[in-house]
Amino acid sequence: MWHRVMLIWILILKLAILKLSPMDALDMVQKAYAANFTKVYIRNESGDYYYRLDDADYYLVYEYTDETTGNYLIHLYEFIVDDTELGTGHIVTYGWYMVNPYTGEIIPAGTAPTG
Repeated sequence: MWHRVMLIWILILKLAILKLSPMDALDMVQKAYAANFTKVYIRNESGDYYYRLDDADYYLVYEYTDETTGNYLIHLYEFIVDDTELGTGHIVTYGWYMVNPYTGEIIPAGTAPTG
């Protein structure tokens, strides 16, 4: 019986060690769908970043972790400036990608999942 318990703990530890971070998932989607985008670091202590297409307002960003599945949601979009004086505008979404943090599977999604 205690062998089963030990095996379960070993599997749990392996899964925890092998789990991708949100930034790992973002890198994977960038390589698959936005290879010409450049990494831009966010100015804080976290080391987080997003990707941007040089000389354009196209972005690839980590949005959040789905509470139900644990998958990471990655968003590919363009920012369209509507008012140049205020810098306000809207976004046009080109893709949503769910990434399984344990398998690395990238799942393109037509619309953003609710969560």
